[in-house]
Amino acid sequence: MVVGDVKQSIYRWRSGNMNLLASEVKHDLKNFHPVIKEENLDTNFRSKKQIVDFNNSFFNAVPSVINEVLELDEHLLILLMLMA
Repeated sequence: MVVGDVKQSIYRWRSGNMNLLASEVKHDLKNFHPVIKEENLDTNFRSKKQIVDFNNSFFNAVPSVINEVLELDEHLLILLMLMA
């Protein structure tokens, strides 16, 4: 079982690496793809609703804003959208 949150891992707490959850775990377990079940939980017991709503809005808006300001390539935008 693998449990984690890509959005939390960006802060690098306990040496967290967002790439592990964003892509490496899926790549490492590709032979098990038929039995892998990815599940996003719909209940957050650690944050108030206003914080969750703000974060969801923020992470949905970030890719287009960053691309507009920094003119980043498509690969980084895809990674940012995966985090949302």
